Amino acid sequence: MSGTPIMDFHNNHSGNSDDGFIIKQGWVYYKDGASRENHLYGPMKPPPEDPFELATLKCQFRVWKLQLAVEEFTVYKKGLITKASPGITNPYPSPPSPVEMEKLSALEKKVLKLKLRVERARAKMESYRTPEAVARSEATEGRAAECMEAVKEIQAIEI
Repeated sequence: MSGTPIMDFHNNHSGNSDDGFIIKQGWVYYKDGASRENHLYGPMKPPPEDPFELATLKCQFRVWKLQLAVEEFTVYKKGLITKASPGITNPYPSPPSPVEMEKLSALEKKVLKLKLRVERARAKMESYRTPEAVARSEATEGRAAECMEAVKEIQAIEI
C-alpha cells in the first residue's frame, strides 16, 4: 500500500498492470468494473454489485481495449505500406523488415485475441440480462442524464 487513496485504489483494481486500466474521457476505467475520475479529488467507484451492470462495464472495457488495438494495428500497417510504396513523398521505398512484419503479425494476433474476449464478455453480459436488470440499468442511465442536465444548468449560471 502506497498510503495515498488514489494509488491504493489504482493498484487494487488494475492488478498493477498497464493492461488493467484505460483512460478515457477524463475517467480511469478498470478491467474489474471499477472506475475513478482522473484527477486528485475525483470520485472513486468500486465495481458494481449488480451482475448485469458489472458484466456490462467489463464488456465496455474490453470493447475499448479492442478499439485501441485496432487503431494501433491500422496505424502501424499504414506506416509499413507508406514506407514500401514508391511515390513523390517516398522516392526511396523499402519493403518492411522481418522484425516489422513480426510486429504487424503480433498486433494482428492481439486484435484477434481481444475480439474473442469481447465476444465472451458480451455472452456473459447477455447471460445476466433479465427484465429486472435492464430496468435497473435504464433507471441508472436516466438518473445520469438528469444529473448531466443539472450540471449544464449550473455551468450556465454566470456571475
